[in-house]
Amino acid sequence: MLTIPKSASVTVLTGAGISVASGLAPFRGPGGIWNDIDVETMISAQAWRNHPDKVSGFLDRMRQAARAAEPNEAHLALARAEAARTQGARFDVVTQNIDGLHKRAGSENVHEIHGSIEIDRCDRCRHRFPHGAGFCECGTPLRPHVVLFGEILPEDAMRAAMQAIDRCEWFVAVGTSGVVWPAASFVEEARKAGARCINVNVEKSGNPAFHEECVGPAENLVPLLFDV
Repeated sequence: MLTIPKSASVTVLTGAGISVASGLAPFRGPGGIWNDIDVETMISAQAWRNHPDKVSGFLDRMRQAARAAEPNEAHLALARAEAARTQGARFDVVTQNIDGLHKRAGSENVHEIHGSIEIDRCDRCRHRFPHGAGFCECGTPLRPHVVLFGEILPEDAMRAAMQAIDRCEWFVAVGTSGVVWPAASFVEEARKAGARCINVNVEKSGNPAFHEECVGPAENLVPLLFDV
């Protein structure tokens, strides 16, 4: 298996598959969260407008599960790899996950493109607060800073993600199919920018933009990828 050197700038895209070993269910596939619920009535922008209490209750359950989970060896390996970068090398994690496990593992350059269940925001003045604050300083009730179905991804996180992708020498996708947006566009953009593109997942993506596919559990393979 290849080893990515400490001197290389790396951008890692992670999906729900990286957190399975921490006890959190993936979104799709066997045991997927979206398999057993109607996303339009439970976790969509329309659902938030019609019955925010139901959406909040669903996210509360996800928050409780995330807080009870611990970062696994894949999360920890990424944090170690970031800490091991030599001078001038960048290491960024772009995650589709809202569970906060990357930051708890010690990763610092984390771009949460779907938001975080530990953050609430004001839709009037865009300020963000730790979950549970209730109201913004302007008096507006806060809402979860989580991207619901039918909403756009946060501009600041997406800008940071694209900057990381455009400057990386290695692009690694972990625990995501790599064939749906934004994963598919990310790997294509990284390859155009000259990055070596690797996919780590329990099954092959079939996306020809990847130079190499490493098949197996993230917690087993990710620690082997990086020279620390």
